[in-house]
Amino acid sequence: MRGDPRRGARPAARRRARHRQVDAVRAALRRRVRHQRTGRAGHGRNHRGPAQVRLELRAASGPGPHPAGARAVPGADRHVPGRDGPRREVTRCLPEVQDALVSLLSERRIAVPELAGTDDALVHAAPGFNLIATANLRDKGVSEMSAALKRRFNFETVGPIGDLDAETALVRGQARAAVERSGAPFQVDDAVLEALVTAFRDLREGRSAEGWEVERPSTVMSTAEAVSVAGALALAAAYFPGDRDVLGLLPGHLLGVVRKDDPADAARLRGYWDGPVRRRAEQGSATWRTLWDLRTVLEG
Repeated sequence: MRGDPRRGARPAARRRARHRQVDAVRAALRRRVRHQRTGRAGHGRNHRGPAQVRLELRAASGPGPHPAGARAVPGADRHVPGRDGPRREVTRCLPEVQDALVSLLSERRIAVPELAGTDDALVHAAPGFNLIATANLRDKGVSEMSAALKRRFNFETVGPIGDLDAETALVRGQARAAVERSGAPFQVDDAVLEALVTAFRDLREGRSAEGWEVERPSTVMSTAEAVSVAGALALAAAYFPGDRDVLGLLPGHLLGVVRKDDPADAARLRGYWDGPVRRRAEQGSATWRTLWDLRTVLEG
């Protein structure tokens, strides 16, 4: 019995289409375009980025799913050699990623469904593999850790920097490095930095160094935010010099930090000015006297 001649033509047509796809992908990579538009004229077109184009090239030109064409995802690159793998801000991961971490930490292996039926379908961790993750106790992110995931970690709580001089030195060093990388000079003196860090510490802890009560705002008031404010002060002094010195810019920047999460926190900052700032000004501190004279800035 004679077979249908069209049956033999279908694989050949698929191969030709496959070669056309490979040629299009290679052309896109050679042109170094940000997106490749594919599809026939008059039909819908798809936009593909460079990463997706490279994946399609491997799938179209290779022998199908194969370990040689696989690319380790974050975590798997540390999983196989047996090293420590960092996972920053685990509470900002999607719940699906956190669920995957549970099995990863429990079974110490990763399943690759595309390689099912081969010896490479399961990738086992080597001895020494660990996962180090971070999370902020106040800024909890978008996905709270499940009880199952928490049981697989050993927790160590690191509090804010306890020493004023140490935190001021850290803010100075990090802000100076960031500003100088941008090509601007760092012109914020130590008195301004100390006042900045002191205000952050008072508002963060709800109590001043003298023991005076301070109403805490809802924002975190972290050391990283202090570094950002110090850098902004330096850039303002470098590129927007005016009548006011750098210290005169500090109240406005503090107001922006405090009320970015809750506009009602502006009243708490004014209460801080009416309390510790005024008392320090009355005790004779020139820096805090200048800040007290700038209280009207907080009314904006």
